[in-house]
Amino acid sequence: MSESYPRRDQARGIWKINDITKNIKEVGTYPKGSTRGLFAGGETPTDLSTIDFITIETSGNATDFGELTAASLDGAGTGSFTRAIFGGFRTPSVTDTIEYTQFDTTGNCADFGNLTQSRSYLDDGCAGNNVRALWTCGSNGAQYNVIDFVTIASIGNATDFGDASATKYSVSSTSNATRCVIAGGYNPSWRNEIEFVEISSTGNAVDFGDLLSSTQSMMAASSTTRACFAGGNIAPGSADQNVIQSIEFASKGNSVNFGDLTQVQERGGGMSNGKVGIVGGGSVNASKTNVIQQFTIATAGNATDFGDLTVARDRLATASNNHGGLELFQPRAPELYSPTGRPLPGGAGVGFAGILSGGLAPSGVDDIEFVNISSAGNATDFGNLQSADRHANQGTGSSTRGVMFGGGSNGNIENTIDYIEFSTKGNAADFGNLTLSKRSGAGAGNQTRGLAMGGSIDASPYYVDNIDYVTIATLGNATDFGDLSDGTDSGAGGVNSTTRALIGGGII
Repeated sequence: MSESYPRRDQARGIWKINDITKNIKEVGTYPKGSTRGLFAGGETPTDLSTIDFITIETSGNATDFGELTAASLDGAGTGSFTRAIFGGFRTPSVTDTIEYTQFDTTGNCADFGNLTQSRSYLDDGCAGNNVRALWTCGSNGAQYNVIDFVTIASIGNATDFGDASATKYSVSSTSNATRCVIAGGYNPSWRNEIEFVEISSTGNAVDFGDLLSSTQSMMAASSTTRACFAGGNIAPGSADQNVIQSIEFASKGNSVNFGDLTQVQERGGGMSNGKVGIVGGGSVNASKTNVIQQFTIATAGNATDFGDLTVARDRLATASNNHGGLELFQPRAPELYSPTGRPLPGGAGVGFAGILSGGLAPSGVDDIEFVNISSAGNATDFGNLQSADRHANQGTGSSTRGVMFGGGSNGNIENTIDYIEFSTKGNAADFGNLTLSKRSGAGAGNQTRGLAMGGSIDASPYYVDNIDYVTIATLGNATDFGDLSDGTDSGAGGVNSTTRALIGGGII
């Protein structure tokens, strides 16, 4: 088949019945839709936590998306079809932090894990495909040649991948689905080498070719066949350039001239939707810029104006969910999957995986397990909650995300909200906080909102009547919803339809 079934918008062409059936029952893919591109953090010269976003298919100014976990600069990012992931920042201390957010919502980032080495000055030094994200080189006073990677779908720390050919920083990286290329950089002077690794393996980078000139702090974008490196700094002081150069992923060799940016520019962010390359922010001869430019990757030529960022800044990180590292067709939407990887029936509250989290055994535990609701069998490990002692927590979920509220032992009751993505097994991440620390009570929710109803605290009146709610798709703190008729503690149970939640039983 030339295309996978079912199409998001239509089914067309000639299909074999067994191919259609196989795709419906097993994996199935969709053509990619519109692309979100994120610009995260940076310097104005004040450090920022701001995340802006654009829709690459529609030129225009960027809009507010949310916040990084802290005001940060000099990190780098990339994206899968669903997640944006950023790592390696200065806050102003150099960190090993990795954080992430979901493209299909707006909201703040959450903790993902840590790089193998604290470092920044990554510039555009992160790339990947739908499975892996790779960070290359960087600096923490000393310079590094380290390449490390994470599996984007599962939260956790980075793992060593291999080494670049030399210690350096301010490199630029981009990728297609199989190959990551690393270009330019600095240490002890400007560098012109292009090297590459195969994303599916681990190992040291090998030579690809050379840039037109030795350059640091370029901005990178790619299609499935071509990588472009735009702008950068070529000499001490403010010797920025406007040159765009390109290489073909399939054949090693030197870069060639592609065209020009609308202005000289360095330390901005690059991204693409697989067809259009985007360059945003950065420095123009040491002055911050908010300009976003675009160019068509398949056709050599000059860039044109796209729009503006919400604020002029450089040293920012970028990510998109439709770049050259992602195949033409993406997997079914995550809500159609259980942690086992099998398709889920969708809609009307029908699901596949049941989640059990926390509890006493005999002391508090942080285990998360899941069961296959449609067939009898034992529970299987899913991951872990954020903290160790989390019994008597409340829970609910949408078709894509599970949310766990509060919990804990006497004297250690929490207001923490954890969440997991049903589509991938892994540890829970921070969602936000309840309006007060509590345990027990009951949870309920529909596809949009999750409720934490009642519970107990470690002070009189002990049993509380408050109801908190969150919007499940958007990370953030809970908001007051209203009150129960009485304070309610352990033994209460919650249930809901798509429009109404009920709570019954409990101690009052």
